[in-house]
Amino acid sequence: MAARYPYYLLADSKAGREKEAEITGVPGDAAAPPRRGDVKKGFVYKRVPHVTLKAIANNDEIDVIYEHFQKQLEPLRADLNKQLGEKWEEWEIPREAGEAWPEAARALHREWWELRLARAGAKSTPPSPAPPRPKSSTTSPTRTRRPYA
Repeated sequence: MAARYPYYLLADSKAGREKEAEITGVPGDAAAPPRRGDVKKGFVYKRVPHVTLKAIANNDEIDVIYEHFQKQLEPLRADLNKQLGEKWEEWEIPREAGEAWPEAARALHREWWELRLARAGAKSTPPSPAPPRPKSSTTSPTRTRRPYA
């Protein structure tokens, strides 16, 4: 119970009040009661900003980023549609290029997905084509139930 840990700062200590003033930006009160190192007063915690959906939705920078990438994505989508004879919208473009696609369409597809993922902030590349699944003899997938542990 009497152990001291250097990574905890008591709110009722000199170091704790200094850290609290540093975090909040409000200078410590000189008329504050004397410090006694009382655990009941709590600890000084690091704080992180609270991000809400409203803050994200009302962020003007999102529109600027979207428009920047959209200017590059739209010509690629139009070229891909022209190459393949499709009328795909952005959300309809498949994740993997078709096996029968010409190499020029594959290159456009790869470039489109790299740019699309960059717009989304992803740090990965488009997924590689998955190996073909073996054909099952049943028409519907079977589900196994596991007993509760």
